[in-house]
Amino acid sequence: MMIDLGLIGLLLVVVTAGVWFTRAWRVHIPKATPYPFIAVLVIGTVLGALALYQGTASSYAGWAVGMGVFLLYLFMTGGQKVSEKMIRIGDSIPAFSGIDADGNPFDSADLAGKRILIKFFRGYW
Repeated sequence: MMIDLGLIGLLLVVVTAGVWFTRAWRVHIPKATPYPFIAVLVIGTVLGALALYQGTASSYAGWAVGMGVFLLYLFMTGGQKVSEKMIRIGDSIPAFSGIDADGNPFDSADLAGKRILIKFFRGYW
């Protein structure tokens, strides 16, 4: 019985992506570059490429390579930087203005003296 490297590669890529997206959904992603995730994606992609190179009839190999390359591209180009200047709990907010959900303008100066929670969501892929 021959081991299907393409299937193993695809499983590594899919499981890694599933774990990553679950952590991102829960906003529990690492602050630094996620090297363990990248390493497993590289291994899965290489296994898929090896299966393609060997000429096995695995339909999974192409998917492993395609998904692995795509996810690696997203990881390498979408790094979220954490600055020393980031706002922490209890800090004063910087001055800003914007438009609320009803289309009315607002200014951060209007919030002075009030307890507020401001959440910014930024996708990290």
